[in-house]
Amino acid sequence: MTTESSFRGGSGPPMMLIHGFSATWRVWEPVLAPLTARHDVYAPTLLGHYGGPPYHAGDPASPSAIADQLERDMDALGWEKAHLVGNSLGGWLALELAGRGRALSTVALAPAGGWPPGGKEDRRLERMFRTNYRMIAWLGERGRQLVRRPRFRALTLRDVVARPQNISARFAAEMLEGAAACEIYLPFLEVAVKGGFGSLGDIDTPTRIAWGTADRILRYPEYARRLHELAPDAEWVEMSGLGHCPMLDDPQETVRIVLEVTEHAGAEQAQPAPAG
Repeated sequence: MTTESSFRGGSGPPMMLIHGFSATWRVWEPVLAPLTARHDVYAPTLLGHYGGPPYHAGDPASPSAIADQLERDMDALGWEKAHLVGNSLGGWLALELAGRGRALSTVALAPAGGWPPGGKEDRRLERMFRTNYRMIAWLGERGRQLVRRPRFRALTLRDVVARPQNISARFAAEMLEGAAACEIYLPFLEVAVKGGFGSLGDIDTPTRIAWGTADRILRYPEYARRLHELAPDAEWVEMSGLGHCPMLDDPQETVRIVLEVTEHAGAEQAQPAPAG
């Protein structure tokens, strides 16, 4: 079932796809077909993001508050646990939910929260995101027309993907529209820069952290160092030549990265417990 706010489809073990900051669930469209062939997939739009649950001024705008909404989504679906797949902010949220005991397995693609708060990494990201916000607001409706031009589209998306030629004008316009209508954009940015992303609970299920080596937003490895301490048992994988949203650059490789983990976790969970 597809709506403006979420996607649900497929059959099999439950899987939740969690998008990044200022995006919507539609960023997962290139990988939905192969994932729904193996899993019951739910892809929500996050709190305060375009089409998602509304954010009201003054409400908490922290990563934990967004994770709370995802837990409510899982509860409404009757899911105690699910395979969690997230990108960027969604990668952090997947790890946070895993630390709350809600994961069957976790795949975090270029997750946020991997740098020490208050340092040069935070300052660089704040400048980048505030500049992007002003540019999107300035473009307004013109942006939908301009991204029809391949060169402008490549310039606009160069921080998001390494292969902008894979992105259609329609999809690029939807990305701009989603970012422009993200109600939680500035409140979240303020909280994230001042307070960081906090910590993680113990994660005792299979976890993979995968990073595109051409990521221009969360540059690897400097934006990943703290995660080695927060998720010490995670498996690390480099995605050669891919950008910040690898599911847009190389859907096939992203699906492989995900299904390797979910199938391994499923095999482990199917094994009978040793006799006492």
